[in-house]
Amino acid sequence: MLVPLSPDLFHWTALDVIHKRHLNGYAIRIKAGLVLIDPPSVPENSLPELEALGRPRIVILSGRAGERRAKQFVDWYGARVLAPEADQKLLRLPIAQYYRSGDTLPGGLKAIQLPDQRTPGEAVLLHSATQSLIAGHLVGEPA
Repeated sequence: MLVPLSPDLFHWTALDVIHKRHLNGYAIRIKAGLVLIDPPSVPENSLPELEALGRPRIVILSGRAGERRAKQFVDWYGARVLAPEADQKLLRLPIAQYYRSGDTLPGGLKAIQLPDQRTPGEAVLLHSATQSLIAGHLVGEPA
């Protein structure tokens, strides 16, 4: 289920049966536990693999569409949810903290908001340790 991208950055996918596509989720191991990004569902029988890395403490949403299964981690682990401030009116979950473009987030992530995305606050997240760009979805046109 979990694919290591670096010693502390992991990736998994889950099938969205309604839209018939795979969704990406990411986990970053920090001293306090795990930071999850836009988590899709995790089957209960796969939770031991995730928990072996640490307890999910924070869920970062890259935008409204990233809510996916965030509530699952809030309910099961008491995780705190962080989300883009500009998406505040669109979100259905209680949010512990909002962020803006340029903010540094847990897990060594930097939020970068891009214009003309699906929602006003949708952001990509730069993982500084690996120089990886984590994007829930990008919309763009050739220049």
